[in-house]
Amino acid sequence: MRVGGRLVVAGALVLVLAAPTACTKNEAVEVAIQDDVPVEDGAPVKKVFKEDDTTIKVAVGEKFGIRVKENASIGDAWRLVSAPDPSILKDEGNSYKADSAEPMPGSGGQREFKFKARATGTTTVTLFDCYRCSGAGEVSPENSAYAKRITFTVTVG
Repeated sequence: MRVGGRLVVAGALVLVLAAPTACTKNEAVEVAIQDDVPVEDGAPVKKVFKEDDTTIKVAVGEKFGIRVKENASIGDAWRLVSAPDPSILKDEGNSYKADSAEPMPGSGGQREFKFKARATGTTTVTLFDCYRCSGAGEVSPENSAYAKRITFTVTVG
């Protein structure tokens, strides 16, 4: 439960570094959190941005994702081509989720690139949809109109 910018946790054992005493099961514990980090059911909520959200603002400690549409069956292959400054953002990898529970040939999905904000500052993340690329990662001239590069500016504050 949030109370005035603080998260109050009851009935849980919470370990706090440098805390002088341990908590018992029935004690209420206050944990200071940042007001601009969304919380749901006592846990931080991960923000998800789409490809047209190229200006991203997050708080220190916040996890977020950048989600793009991908359809490997037609040649879409999104990849991270310019990593963020690791002192500002931690790259936590990426995952793919099909649009339907039972993927059909030709159906697509979404690839999500995941990050965690480490420190205040501004950095960029560049994704590239290497449409029907060769094994060397090159787009042929006939497919270059379908390849897409998107740069996201991420400000952590």
